[in-house]
Amino acid sequence: SAARRAVLSLPELLHYPEAEPGVPVLGPMFVDDVGGPARWPAVEGPRAFVYLAATHDQFQPVVRALAAAGAAVLVHAKGIDPAAAARLGGERVRLEPEPVRLSEALAGAALVVSHAS
Repeated sequence: SAARRAVLSLPELLHYPEAEPGVPVLGPMFVDDVGGPARWPAVEGPRAFVYLAATHDQFQPVVRALAAAGAAVLVHAKGIDPAAAARLGGERVRLEPEPVRLSEALAGAALVVSHAS
């Protein structure tokens, strides 16, 4: 009974806005902006930033579809196997196994695909 609750989300993205009246919405809590620079592929087209685990079952189809649609795709895929990165990467797709600075990636992206970790 002594526990206190708060929501750490953007009000527009609350999953259950009608639940828990009186619980304060404090806004999002982001991780530190760490990592390497957001180096986009040097091609024309809208920029898509992908932050998915390479083990996600839709990882390769998502990256391939974005590249086929003409996007410049920057992907952070933690721990991606170098052989898989070589197969999937190309002129339109840059794969980064290490984190990139989110402030740079998000500022340059027209679209973000993420599993929201």
